[in-house]
Amino acid sequence: MKVVIDTNILVSAILKGRLPRTVIQFVIESNKIEWIVSEAILTEYKDVVSRPKFKLSEGLIREWYRIFDTVPRLIDVHSTVDFPRD
Repeated sequence: MKVVIDTNILVSAILKGRLPRTVIQFVIESNKIEWIVSEAILTEYKDVVSRPKFKLSEGLIREWYRIFDTVPRLIDVHSTVDFPRD
């Protein structure tokens, strides 16, 4: 199974722990679940965890960057969706 982890879940896992952290840990350790990201999602993850308002230590930010760079599989996204305006 392939999953994309919402950035809000990541932030909750980093800041609050408990269930969101358990979910992230489960995905990382599972051999049946593949965490996938696009370049845009990866950039968003890194941007969000680096925001000063979260007051994360440099060490914690580096740890999450390492996870982002090694655990999820980076995929190419070639399609665009054109939504008609109302």
